[in-house]
Amino acid sequence: TMETNLAFTDEKPLFMRLQELASYSALTPQQQIQYDYSFQNFMCYLGQLDYKLKEGIKIGELKGEEKGRAEGRAEGRAEGRAEGEIIGVDKTRKETAISMLKENLPIELISKITKLSVEEIENLKTTL
Repeated sequence: TMETNLAFTDEKPLFMRLQELASYSALTPQQQIQYDYSFQNFMCYLGQLDYKLKEGIKIGELKGEEKGRAEGRAEGRAEGRAEGEIIGVDKTRKETAISMLKENLPIELISKITKLSVEEIENLKTTL
């Protein structure tokens, strides 16, 4: 039941009727059935909206995760390639230095050609 009167019932008879109908107990049994049916439909509608919202959030999160993974993989590949190139160049320099050491070329010349430090070349010399 309503505990207060609507302040604007004097202005429009419609609001006076609304105030009368606002009390569930004032409804006829047929009106109560109609009210209950309408209320159940409204609650179902709210439930559907809530479900759709939650499903939309799940879908958005999944799409965000997929996009993040794809970006992460692309970034990882780029870093891996860059690192691989550095390692490949370093490996090639060392292999070249080893070949030059086997030919008994001076360490300073090997360093100048391969861009390896004298210490790195001397370390390679000990592995021969």
